[in-house]
Amino acid sequence: ADASFKFIDVNASGCSMFGFTRSEFLQLCFFDVLFKEDLEFNPVKIEELQAGKTIHNERRIKRKDGTEMHVELNSKMLEDGRVIIFGRDISERKESEQLIKESEAKYRSFFESSMDGILLTVTDGEILSANPAACEIFKMTEAEICRAGRFGIVDATDQRLKILITERQRTGKAKGEITLLRKDRSPFEAELTSAVFTDAIGQARTSMIIRD
Repeated sequence: ADASFKFIDVNASGCSMFGFTRSEFLQLCFFDVLFKEDLEFNPVKIEELQAGKTIHNERRIKRKDGTEMHVELNSKMLEDGRVIIFGRDISERKESEQLIKESEAKYRSFFESSMDGILLTVTDGEILSANPAACEIFKMTEAEICRAGRFGIVDATDQRLKILITERQRTGKAKGEITLLRKDRSPFEAELTSAVFTDAIGQARTSMIIRD
């Protein structure tokens, strides 16, 4: 683009991304493909460009048909006043991020509101988190449950523990009854369902659902 941000050249990928022919594209300026409402919170940093800085940014861009596209932009003003803009379509990535956020929100809602105790653990017995129902069952705070770990809440003398762990190692899941311990070390019988899964960064985790 020139110093007034009117487009003076575009490559084939740019035309394909925006849906314009080259001649149509060169009739436009940068502001023609932006959503005006976005400029209030994400203005074009003209002064920083004029100071020679490279601007990294994510924006919604308007295609020829008016639909939006999320792009990652890297812009720099050259010594002669022209501005070179590299754009990468990240729409799929943004959609994936949104799906992940929605999934996490649904999981958090289920985790917090479940009437059954739920623990997120590591296969070696470390406890990562506990929901409010689990805290009520064990009469402990979440921090106390996490510090206690497996052998702080399970009666280690219960022979059924080894059977459940072996079954989970063999099949990836296990269900049965076991003796658990409250904060005051009083025992109680519980139904436990446990399953191994892989989290978003590839680490093995276990979910445990507990019912007194």
